[in-house]
Amino acid sequence: MATFDIHPKHLADALANAVDMGKDKLTRPLIYLRVSGDTLHAYGRGLYTAGRDSREFRADSPQYAEIVITEDEAAELATALRGVEGAGRKETTVSVAVAERTHLKVEYGAEILCELPDADDLQETFGEPDEVSDWEEIDILLGEISNSQDSPPLTRFGFQKDILARLNKIRADSNVMDIALHPTGHATGIALGSTFRALVAGIDRQKFANGGTWGDGPGKPEMLWEA
Repeated sequence: MATFDIHPKHLADALANAVDMGKDKLTRPLIYLRVSGDTLHAYGRGLYTAGRDSREFRADSPQYAEIVITEDEAAELATALRGVEGAGRKETTVSVAVAERTHLKVEYGAEILCELPDADDLQETFGEPDEVSDWEEIDILLGEISNSQDSPPLTRFGFQKDILARLNKIRADSNVMDIALHPTGHATGIALGSTFRALVAGIDRQKFANGGTWGDGPGKPEMLWEA
């Protein structure tokens, strides 16, 4: 059993992000929650996407547990968490209890926000003990990016999220976006359908590291994949 306190918005955002990663899934849309140490990891997986959102929490000792809930349950819980009184205050927390692959309970004071059984009752996403689970595979693939110094180096290119969001508004005769790194290394070329072409600049990594406005720094661009 894992028990801990976490800010309602942090939990809501993690759940919502995991749901967004699985929206294109056609079979049993599930969200995997893993509690490890002082961090909650929320995983979503679709046909063409997979993601993991990690949020730290408060607990008296290291916590460990895992459970699977449905995307609908995760979305409903996220909505309930955003509606908690005082959800906008920094000190507000909800209490979470995860019984290993059995039960999830979230409470705000005397109010029970959810009581959910494990949705993967046959443990299908975990497979056999000697198999890599659907969820472990996400960690493995992400790890191959973050540990790329052990293999041929990857070209990393940071975008401002709001700038990329503009591309969703482009009207074109295809939903396929082709992306190519410009030879200068400072921009990418975007081809969308047969008529639209664009250039999108990346963040200035040096300014990002030094707190410049281009990257919402300060940050450590070389560590972006280490979460």
